[in-house]
Amino acid sequence: MRRTLAVPGFLAAFVDALSRARSLAGGAGGWMEQEISRVYALIREAAYLDSNKECDPGHTGGLRPCTNAEFDADVSFMTGFARTRSDIVASRSRQ
Repeated sequence: MRRTLAVPGFLAAFVDALSRARSLAGGAGGWMEQEISRVYALIREAAYLDSNKECDPGHTGGLRPCTNAEFDADVSFMTGFARTRSDIVASRSRQ
């Protein structure tokens, strides 16, 4: 990846793609946050009733059985990610 990004044309294309994705996802209140809220509203009741639900409280990719509070915490984590990711990408693309 480093060697590829050392080529100016590839680096420019990569930064452009990140910028476009950042614009589409939006920051606080943007598309990504709206989608998280929309899907959460659709599945919340079923997830609360699901005694076999699994979460990833450490955000490591490892799932384990979880409580409703942990489920909500994971939704909050994703919402926070959606709100801040755009600014993080923007700051790194300027470097």
